[in-house]
Amino acid sequence: MESRKLRVGILVQGETVPAWGYHIIQEIIASKHLELALIIRIPDAGCKKRPFFSRLRHAIAHSLFSFHMAFERLLFRPKPNAFAAMNPEPLLRGIPEFVPETLSGSGMSDISLPVEALKHLPPDVIVQLYPGAVYARLAGFVRCGLWAVGSHCAGGDHDGLAGVWELLRRHDVTAATIHIRQNDKSDRPVVLKSVFRTMENSIRWNRNTYYWKVSVLMVQKLVELSRTGWGAFFERAVSQGYKNQISAQVPSEKPGNLRMAVLVMQLIFSYLRKKIDRFFFFYQWILLFKKGQGDDPDEQPGLSQRLYPPKDRLWADPFVIHKDNKYYVFYEEMLFGEKKGRIACKVFDGEENIRDAGVVLALEGHLSYPFVFEDGGMFYMIPENSAGRAIDLYRSDKFPGQWEPAGRIMGDVEAADATVFKHKGTYWLFVNIRSHPGVSINDDVFLFYSDRLLDGQWHPHPQNPVVSDVRFSRPAGKLFMRDGRVYRPAQNGGKHYGYGVQIMEVERLDKTRYSETPVNSILPLWAPDVRGIHTLNASKGFTVADALVKRKRR
Repeated sequence: MESRKLRVGILVQGETVPAWGYHIIQEIIASKHLELALIIRIPDAGCKKRPFFSRLRHAIAHSLFSFHMAFERLLFRPKPNAFAAMNPEPLLRGIPEFVPETLSGSGMSDISLPVEALKHLPPDVIVQLYPGAVYARLAGFVRCGLWAVGSHCAGGDHDGLAGVWELLRRHDVTAATIHIRQNDKSDRPVVLKSVFRTMENSIRWNRNTYYWKVSVLMVQKLVELSRTGWGAFFERAVSQGYKNQISAQVPSEKPGNLRMAVLVMQLIFSYLRKKIDRFFFFYQWILLFKKGQGDDPDEQPGLSQRLYPPKDRLWADPFVIHKDNKYYVFYEEMLFGEKKGRIACKVFDGEENIRDAGVVLALEGHLSYPFVFEDGGMFYMIPENSAGRAIDLYRSDKFPGQWEPAGRIMGDVEAADATVFKHKGTYWLFVNIRSHPGVSINDDVFLFYSDRLLDGQWHPHPQNPVVSDVRFSRPAGKLFMRDGRVYRPAQNGGKHYGYGVQIMEVERLDKTRYSETPVNSILPLWAPDVRGIHTLNASKGFTVADALVKRKRR
């Protein structure tokens, strides 16, 4: 494992950088693992321009797309804006800079290589902070390659199509990608990706999310490279690239007018259909339960019994504890009018008798995902507290009620669905964290470990985030053992939030490496009214889950 800082060179174009690139520079400078070693400022050459009449024909053929994007610029103004022009000069004072000369011609190949700068101030990696044509010849001069935004310059469009076709073709997910080129001859660069749910109604929003995802992913992977070394990093990057393939391919050209007209009409009809649907129906989370055998959950929720809440509220995120021949089910209860969750409990005696134990924990902010577990003869809970910006631990002094603060696991963090798993004497914390206001909290799972639950120091895993894919990211219940193997229930939020549960087999879990692979997918296909499931737990043969169901308003 490398001890020195990773030396990073940045490749900029012109005097300003987009906000997503500015964020990368800020994070490199602030990181204890990274060092900003060199700035290469190239002329604004871009891709070679087409002849005038060719460009005119191209503009006319794609005029509807251009009009639509102009309309979106007026209608949608995402905050924070990934494309806002920022002046990085105050951050770059004192950093060595090289400005290569432009030779004859107007393309990237006509820019002289900064060979001397790379010899005297050799960075480990070069990061390209603008989309479009890749200055690939630099790749062979640095140990860990040239890192650039995934889409390249095609047909004069530069990178204007990142996140476009995924929305127009109604793909469930979009993959924000970084390509690593180790030499200028490479036809198949190593691809790093972070997969997020496609924004439904706005190309501009989807592109904004794409670039914030790239910005966050770039810094995360640079830090991981610094902590793990190139060999381990490269091996994992290649294996993850094969494992997490996005099957849907997207065109490299803008949509023509006819295709754009059809696609826009499809978007409009989809939007109107959802509005009409919401007028006559509403969607509600309910509880499912099933008595069976074994300690691991039954993965056939369609055979479970349903427990409906009143129509003014939802019940979700159930966890179960077996104690004194009873099953205590803790869950989120939220009244639609209040928009503030609290933790409630129901008691099942195993004979289909259900007793309501009422609300057991309520705070000022919204509470959900009551991760309840036993450790050292005591019962603990880690509820999600979206307003608290912390991961807090509670202990029950009189089970199943009287939950009192027992300690703070982590502060100053926007976290979701914290899940602790004790394995071989070590406590492992799986939790989703929002790394930047421009990205979703649903995409990245972070892993921490500690020798003690209370008053312990929680160390970040060197591969953080260990998962960056909305289709099997956010925890969906406690980890469990089956036939000596460890399994992690994860939410599949690809189609929509709470769409399904993915059972992941944990292949490796230690302080230097983490890997998992999907082994079973639980989708809401067992009944026509079911639209989602996002929590699955079990204890002593009793399985609990939740389901999103479609119900008539009247």
